[in-house]
Amino acid sequence: MDTRRWIERFAELVAADADRLTRLDAAIGDGDHGANLNRGLRAAVEALGPDLPPGKVLMTAGRALVSKTGGASGPLYGGALRRAGKALGDAADADATVLATALRAALDAVQELGKAVEGDKTMVDALTPAVAAYEAAAGDGPAAAARAALDAAEKGAEATVPLQARKGRASYLGPRSVGHLDPGAASTVLLFRALAGGTAARASPSERRRLAPDVASGPTVPVMTPDVTAGRALSVGELARTTGLTVRTLHHYDRLGLLSPARDRAGRRCYGPAEVRRLHRILALRGFGLSLAEIGDVLDGAGADLRDLLRRQLEQTEERIAAAQRLRRTLLAVIDASARNGEGVGPSADELVELIEVMVTMDRKFTREEFEQMNRRRQEAMARLSPEEVEELQRRRAEMASRLSPEELEEMRRRRQRLLPDGVDTADEA
Repeated sequence: MDTRRWIERFAELVAADADRLTRLDAAIGDGDHGANLNRGLRAAVEALGPDLPPGKVLMTAGRALVSKTGGASGPLYGGALRRAGKALGDAADADATVLATALRAALDAVQELGKAVEGDKTMVDALTPAVAAYEAAAGDGPAAAARAALDAAEKGAEATVPLQARKGRASYLGPRSVGHLDPGAASTVLLFRALAGGTAARASPSERRRLAPDVASGPTVPVMTPDVTAGRALSVGELARTTGLTVRTLHHYDRLGLLSPARDRAGRRCYGPAEVRRLHRILALRGFGLSLAEIGDVLDGAGADLRDLLRRQLEQTEERIAAAQRLRRTLLAVIDASARNGEGVGPSADELVELIEVMVTMDRKFTREEFEQMNRRRQEAMARLSPEEVEELQRRRAEMASRLSPEELEEMRRRRQRLLPDGVDTADEA
């Protein structure tokens, strides 16, 4: 097993896909996964000295990743490679059986550090099935085992899309993390794609069609296949340019079974009139704010009544309008208070904190940890104030409350209660 080539190929694939990984992370995380991992892998490749045995290659690359990669990906990938390298030891070569042991050690390292299991919407969702598949196919040789691991990793990554995140920054989003591919799982696919590329000859077209749709899509050239549809078929690239969608979005719809076009003899997607009409319906329903799962149920006649979904969307829209109105009132109160403080004097820190809390709570429910942290910080801030400052703060809050009607105050209390963790009452706030 050429572990050096594995790491080099992994670095190449991440560099080519860094923008996509960063976009995936921007949706549910810090938005830096692609950039961080790309930087760390460049450092890992540069750190590799000549004539290193396979285990030393992985340990050296792992150390570089830990020291040069920001965010969680450095410790996770770095720790995984170091543990795998340690499992390989000083052996001059590693067959499939030995590498399977190393991959299992890498998975253990990731789970020990991240405390994640399958279903948490992390890289573990792709890594666990990939390692299991490699172990099961190791007797067939490294090439077959690597292809089996890649296939399992791709399926595991795709399976993160409907999951709600339970670990990492994405878990802060709660239900809003549903519908997004986990970036760590996506980069794990690249790790095994690099492994497969380093142990097997270039896959044939039929083999490539068995892998992920992204691998099999090929160049997006115009497709003319009268035998597929009654009219002129569009390639995925043409359809993307026509609608303003991305090719990756259309691939995602295909993977979900939401919009599954026919294929031409070369395996490329062909979108005929029926698929275009279905896409227009998807986009129209998306405009109403329905989730992709709800859209699929509506189009296939298996879900809730469309009117019920639209009524629910209306309720959510009205909640957002009410939240925006509350934010407007808070902004006006802060502006008025600042004007009374004198020309050139901005809002106080307490007023800004109050404003930030309103803005944050517009979007999502607090976790218990966030609630406790917010309470601790509020208590610490209050402890630093003098009695006179506390009295002034209370006066300002009472003045702001006096501008609201009893109904508005009660609605604000109910709204805050909905945002607090389960089992916590507004009376528990500091």
